[in-house]
Amino acid sequence: MAARTAIISAIVALCAGLAAAAPVQKDRHVYKALALSLDSASDAADDLACEFYQVEISARSEFVAYLSSCSSAAYVVGNYTVQSLNDDRYLVAYGASLCDTDPLDDTYFSYQSQSYDGNFLYQNDWKHSQPYASYFPKVVIECTNLIGKCQIQTRICLGSSDTSSGLAAN
Repeated sequence: MAARTAIISAIVALCAGLAAAAPVQKDRHVYKALALSLDSASDAADDLACEFYQVEISARSEFVAYLSSCSSAAYVVGNYTVQSLNDDRYLVAYGASLCDTDPLDDTYFSYQSQSYDGNFLYQNDWKHSQPYASYFPKVVIECTNLIGKCQIQTRICLGSSDTSSGLAAN
């Protein structure tokens, strides 16, 4: 009986040690993830895939839009217009993720971000050097309200380019 108790205690201690050593994962609540494709609503002038979204995002949750195909072009390009229908606080992160990774995983998401509040119309155009040999462009909108939902209207365009003309300072 004592040997059995000692073995159980050793197993419990081992499990507790493994649990303590496990990396802490970010508690993420993704409202919705939608893929854009170049053959859908495309902006022919810049070869960008563009979509309009009207979303309601819970506080501390995210909306993710990404290009469904990978690229190895020299530059990640994109733009967005965004507006809250209320007096919301939210963050927009824009950049690119390593090809063949989960669009909801930010581990290999190279990005810049901008915080917004109020119901003003904001817009941002960007063009960055490629972060990886192969990548897919992505935008994440996070509702940073402490309580309540963000009601967001946005038009997101994503793509890639091999030319540096119009390279944004971002």
